[in-house]
Amino acid sequence: VELNSVNLATALHRVAKSGTAVDFRNLRRSEEYSALLQRVEAALRSPDGDFNPREIANMAWGIAKAQVPSIETFAVLTDAAVAANLKAYKPQELSNTVWAFATAWNLCSAPAARTDFAPTVCK
Repeated sequence: VELNSVNLATALHRVAKSGTAVDFRNLRRSEEYSALLQRVEAALRSPDGDFNPREIANMAWGIAKAQVPSIETFAVLTDAAVAANLKAYKPQELSNTVWAFATAWNLCSAPAARTDFAPTVCK
């Protein structure tokens, strides 16, 4: 099944909206969720990617809300956010994106994970 930028953003957003803390803990071991994150990363890296600020904000929010901080995914989200031109973001989109990155950083419980996460957003 081919998923475009809207489909990917919607999938991540809906997972986050429909889950509970227990569901989110189980996502870390979910092959399906890992596959979704890999598809998101591939789409964000693709030269044909057509992600707009709203989709980037929704994806970042969904991943952070689901409490599954993926350093690799946030690295490509950072690149996509910058490529989308931060001036193009509406205040709500920018707020959601900043919240997502801050939340993802806070979810990195090990100091080493935080050390690895910081360079992805401080380019």
